Amino acid sequence: ISGMATQAIRVREPLRATTTVSDDTWIIKHRYYTLPSNTIELLSVSNRDVPNGVPGITTKLACIDAPYEESANIREDSTSTYADSYILTPPTIVAAAEKLNVVVEEDGDPGAGDIPNSYWIEFCWAFYWDGGHIGPLSESFTAQTDKGGQGGSPLLRLYPVSADNRSIQSPPYVAVTDVERNPYEGYRKVFFYNSNYDHINGTRLGLPTWRMITNKDEHTPFLAEDEDDNITIRWMSELHQGNPRYEEHDGQHQRIRPYPRPQSTTNYEEHDENPERQFSQLETRYYYKPNLLTLNTDTPEMPYEMHSCIVNAALEHVFIKNGNASMAQLYTKRLADDMKRLERRYTDRVDVQYQRGSFHSGQRAIRFDTASLKMKS
Repeated sequence: ISGMATQAIRVREPLRATTTVSDDTWIIKHRYYTLPSNTIELLSVSNRDVPNGVPGITTKLACIDAPYEESANIREDSTSTYADSYILTPPTIVAAAEKLNVVVEEDGDPGAGDIPNSYWIEFCWAFYWDGGHIGPLSESFTAQTDKGGQGGSPLLRLYPVSADNRSIQSPPYVAVTDVERNPYEGYRKVFFYNSNYDHINGTRLGLPTWRMITNKDEHTPFLAEDEDDNITIRWMSELHQGNPRYEEHDGQHQRIRPYPRPQSTTNYEEHDENPERQFSQLETRYYYKPNLLTLNTDTPEMPYEMHSCIVNAALEHVFIKNGNASMAQLYTKRLADDMKRLERRYTDRVDVQYQRGSFHSGQRAIRFDTASLKMKS
C-alpha cells in the first residue's frame, strides 16, 4: 500500500471489488506461510501456543496433501482463531538472473567512499521477489577499481542485464493504462560479492562464497527497485565480510496454507508492551539443505563422527573419474557402511521419555499440573 495521503492503493492483480479506496472494509488475507528457504521436506507443524483460540488447544497440525484437498473440495476461505491442519501447496518459483555489467568510475569527492584502488571484486545478482524470495544467481562479473587516481575514491555501478545485454528494469507504472502487471514489476534485484577471493591478484581461492551486498552501516539488503537499472557502491562496509551468505536453493521456496485460515480479533494496540501475545506460534520440523562448503575452514553441518561420509563419497567419484574401478568400489562400500551407521545412530532411535528424579514402578505416565507445568507428585 502506498500513497495513503492521496488514498491510492496498488494491487498485484486486477481488482474485482469496489474501487472506493476510502471504504473501511478492506481485508488483507495472508493465505500462505513461507517456510525457511533451505527447506527440502517438511516433517511436522505444531501449534504450541494459541492465545486467541480455544484455551488448551495445543497440538500437532494434520497434513493435507494436494490430491486430497482437491478431491475434498475444501473451502479456501474457512477461518478460525487457530488452524488445525495445513495444506501442502506448490512452491514459489523465482526466475533466474542472467548477466551483470559493472562500470568503474572515479568519484570526484575524496570523502564520498573508501573502496581502495587496484582492488579486484567479483559480483553477481539475483531477483528479490515477494517479500524476500531470492532466485538463482546470474553469471559473475569481475571488476578492478584502479582508475589512475585524481584524488577521489573509486565507485562501482552494477547493471543487471539480460543475456542479450539489455537492461533489466520494469517500465514506469502508468495508472491510466496499466491494468495488468508490467514485465519485471515487483522484481527487485539483490547483489552479491565473492568473499573467497584474492582481491589483490584477482583470482578465486576456491569455490566462490557469495555474500549479500548491504546498505552502508545498516546491514539490510542493498536492492535495486524494479524500475531501477543499477546500484552504486562506494563503501567497503557495503561489502562487509560478515554479510549473509547466499543459500543455493535454485529459487524454489516451499510454503504451506494453514486450514482454517487463522485470524485474530485482538487489537494490536492492546498489547503494545508485548505485541507477540496476540499471535499464534507455529513450530516446524523439516529436512534442510546445508550451505555449500566453500571456505577452507567450513565445517559440514552434520554429526562430526560422520564427516568421513563426505571424504569417502569424494574419493569414490575421484577413482571413478580416473578409471580405477576397484578403488572406487572400496570407497563405495565404506560409504554404504558409514550411511548404515548414520541411520542407526540418528534415525532409528526409539522414542523415550526422560524424567528427572526418582522413578516409581507404579507410575505409567508423567503427570503435569497444567497451570504451572510442574510435575505432580
